[in-house]
Amino acid sequence: MIDAILGLFRPAVKITALQHQQLIHWQGLPTPSLGAPLAQTRMVVLDLESTGLDVTRDRPLSIGAVAVHGDRLRLDDVFTRVLRQECAVQRDNVVIHGISPTVKEEGDDPTDALLDFLLYAAKGPIVGYHAPFDRELLTREARRRLGMRLGGEWLDLAWLLPALFPQAGLVRQPLDAWIAWFGLEVPDRHRADVDAYMTAELLLIALKQAKARGIPHFRALADLARTEEMNRASSLGGF
Repeated sequence: MIDAILGLFRPAVKITALQHQQLIHWQGLPTPSLGAPLAQTRMVVLDLESTGLDVTRDRPLSIGAVAVHGDRLRLDDVFTRVLRQECAVQRDNVVIHGISPTVKEEGDDPTDALLDFLLYAAKGPIVGYHAPFDRELLTREARRRLGMRLGGEWLDLAWLLPALFPQAGLVRQPLDAWIAWFGLEVPDRHRADVDAYMTAELLLIALKQAKARGIPHFRALADLARTEEMNRASSLGGF
């Protein structure tokens, strides 16, 4: 093991020489332009299953992601990991995420899984539904395991979809509400990889609508989602 001073959150963290090499490689990757045409942009659609819904205490159980290249969902460009847990997880949660205690105990090393995901995402934009929750979980894991700040651009479909489809009347609703509204076929839900796939299907619908509106690039999509969130907060006097 080696001490790697990688950020200001912790003076040092313990990672292996291989993990350090992977992190250095990731840090050297170029940052894709958020102003490039949407047709040329690779977006990583992410979903996490976690031990609970308390972002200050709970931990990721699994990471599922699929890439959308322009207007195409790439099933040959996917990512899925189950993270080995360092302590027992409540069995009641198995009903929700379907990850058995045995699978959790035999999962991947969490630091390896986090680094693998960083390399997979390659500093590109990340899309999620209720994305701030997933972003905070990953940020906390990166701080705790790698001693680093986790930046990058995120897009929250929970705000982009109401901005593009106000007629749906679905604001601050769960993912299932949009799946039902668009009449999408639903496989086995509440698995990170499956939920990432369903979120990607919704992103494709959003991208088609964005193209019809003349929205040119990812930065404009993210700005539209943030504007929708701020307008809703203002109309409700804050959340």
